[in-house]
Amino acid sequence: MIPADFKTTFTDSQLEQIERHPGYVSKTQSGKVCPVCLNEGRYAYQGKEYECPVGPGGIHVALRLSMLYFLHNIPIRYQKLIWAEWPTDTDNQREAKEAMDYYVANFERGGLNGEGLTFFSSGLGTGKTWGATSTLKRLVKSGVDGWFAPFYEVKSYYDIEDRKEREFKIKRVQTADLLVLDEVREPGSDAQKRFFADELEALIRPRADNDFPTIITTNMTPDVLEKVFPRVFSLIWGKNLTIDLTGADYRLSDQFDLHNRELQLNGEAWPIT
Repeated sequence: MIPADFKTTFTDSQLEQIERHPGYVSKTQSGKVCPVCLNEGRYAYQGKEYECPVGPGGIHVALRLSMLYFLHNIPIRYQKLIWAEWPTDTDNQREAKEAMDYYVANFERGGLNGEGLTFFSSGLGTGKTWGATSTLKRLVKSGVDGWFAPFYEVKSYYDIEDRKEREFKIKRVQTADLLVLDEVREPGSDAQKRFFADELEALIRPRADNDFPTIITTNMTPDVLEKVFPRVFSLIWGKNLTIDLTGADYRLSDQFDLHNRELQLNGEAWPIT
């Protein structure tokens, strides 16, 4: 389940960044505990037992992979979601999976031209963030420099008091080889609309100018996006392939929570893949 041959090394600056991530600090006790097997060497998942291999330097492969994901700001919840388990019961689900597989397989060319993805759904819990982070995870493992940024956090990047941290996060949004901008939402007032539009454009324009691809997840329809964020819409929309999950008749967020409870009751663990 966990790729036993996964290897990567981190520079001192990357390790410093990883060590600042709250998920890394809390879920792995700052790298002391494997988040899958809890240093026991084996774990169970869905009735099967797996070895949790140890890699270079005595570091568990799952921990090293989790560190890679933290380096790219991918939350632990989405580190655990398994791409192979993406449902394919409906045409909508199968088409979405095929589109994501195509994007990953052709990223070297499409990413060079700034081609991104837009995950749209009018409902919640339909798999937008799962699809976006799974795409990012697969590309990060192949060496792509990516960054996951929840929209509600990006709006406050300019307000970070620590200058070094503020400049770092703004630069990541502006220049990462692949950005996931998650849950873009409509502002609550006209004043917020103007502010968010200006701040978002300042972050996104350098990406568009340099053909850095962006993955967006949103519940806003194209018409509303164009109305609320017209300049950002014009910068990104034409380059992005849209994955429409509105036909989905399932709530992946509910399934995740149910699955999580079942694993806990059975003494099993989520792998990180």
